Amino acid sequence: VLQEKETTSKNTSNASNTTVANNQLENTPDTVNNESKQNYDFYDVLQEKETTSKNTSNASNTNSVKPKEIRYYVQAGSYPNYADAEDLKGRIAFIGLNAKIIKDKSGSQQINHVILGPFQNEDLANQIKSQLHDNGINAKTFKQSNN
Repeated sequence: VLQEKETTSKNTSNASNTTVANNQLENTPDTVNNESKQNYDFYDVLQEKETTSKNTSNASNTNSVKPKEIRYYVQAGSYPNYADAEDLKGRIAFIGLNAKIIKDKSGSQQINHVILGPFQNEDLANQIKSQLHDNGINAKTFKQSNN
């Protein structure tokens, strides 16, 4: 009787192993891919992607309004002679600040502006202006926006 039960349990486990193996064979990648394949026309898929990307870019363009960004500058001097502007830039460098010379043509005359900045806020620009004033350089501040 004991041998009969062992034989029956072996047959049952063999049958269940065979069922699992058959299920695994049915779900191999080749079988799954064959069942889920769809017919795509390359042109249709491409057109759909192009339309989607255009809609996405149009939506982002209308929603991206940049806020006004204001930057502050300090003008230490303006000279028609470039050598004079270079001299002032050197004096400012001796104080420990970094200036640049911007050339501007006003009518037939070129003017060389000695500028410091941009600064993120007006207080910082005014501090630089005071530091220049303390060193004998008469400067003025101005602001510029991106719009």
